[in-house]
Amino acid sequence: MKGIARTTLAALLMFSIPAGSVLAAKAPPDPCKFQKTVRQGANEISIDIPEGEPCGLGTFFLTILPKKGNPQTLKAARDGMLIDVVLAELNGAAPQEIVVVAKGVDAAAYGSIAIFESIDDHWAQHRVARLSGDAANGYAGRDAFIVKDGVIERDFPVYAPAAEPTGEPQPTGEKKSLRYDFASNSWIAR
Repeated sequence: MKGIARTTLAALLMFSIPAGSVLAAKAPPDPCKFQKTVRQGANEISIDIPEGEPCGLGTFFLTILPKKGNPQTLKAARDGMLIDVVLAELNGAAPQEIVVVAKGVDAAAYGSIAIFESIDDHWAQHRVARLSGDAANGYAGRDAFIVKDGVIERDFPVYAPAAEPTGEPQPTGEKKSLRYDFASNSWIAR
């Protein structure tokens, strides 16, 4: 029986490769890669992370391909992995703004968003304010962003400061819910 098993195994392992052929292993997909295309009326909007960038920090390209006119490509910094792109009317006027959501790759999973708006038929990045004041109290990451009905909502668990200088912040069991106000560029309690 052992001889038959060896012979069968040997037969399974034998194959021929034509002369001049190259056998290449297929590379696994890049876990940091993000590519998504969305439509905004006649515009096609594509988001892409350059090949080979680290997951945590880097850049992304936002390309707007209008049905008429010239395409525009913007390069933006990213803090974390891109997880979604959503269209939302944040300023109350068309066209909708483009909201790109990112999440950190470390244990704290800090979240961030980038917003792009059309100004006189030209797209530009709208600088989003960082959390500050009361909105930042108890913040230690683990954000969840929801974009719906023209509103960006941000929820995160509240943490108490570390008891020791080298210690970790401690969860309180509470949750903080904020919304982004585009006009004042600020995070406000919901």
